[in-house]
Amino acid sequence: NNQDCNDNNAAINPNAVEVNDGVDNDCDGDIDESTVYFRVYENPSTDGRFYVDYTNPGDTQLQLIVVVQATGQVVYQGNIFLDNTGSVRGFFVDGTSLASGSYLFRVISTPTNQSLSFKVIKL
Repeated sequence: NNQDCNDNNAAINPNAVEVNDGVDNDCDGDIDESTVYFRVYENPSTDGRFYVDYTNPGDTQLQLIVVVQATGQVVYQGNIFLDNTGSVRGFFVDGTSLASGSYLFRVISTPTNQSLSFKVIKL
């Protein structure tokens, strides 16, 4: 029909929210264009070497990354510079000096102050 772009799935239509699923949910011709993506790996890490993949298509500016212990103490802080598509892949965070335990990785958007968090474990 002319109300959506996928007659087999009514959830795919011009009013849908774009989600990170490899599908053009909102029928605008772009796949996952407005989806923020954040991943930290290796998780768990045996040696404290962590890598960050982050994408925020709506934001191509500097991002702040903070690593926080369960106690709330900040144990790492650094800047992530996004490319012109709002992405960074394989950003290295050196946690080799961190004690074993759970940590919270937080990426904070500099212009909006919005943040995303990801829990990691160092064995």
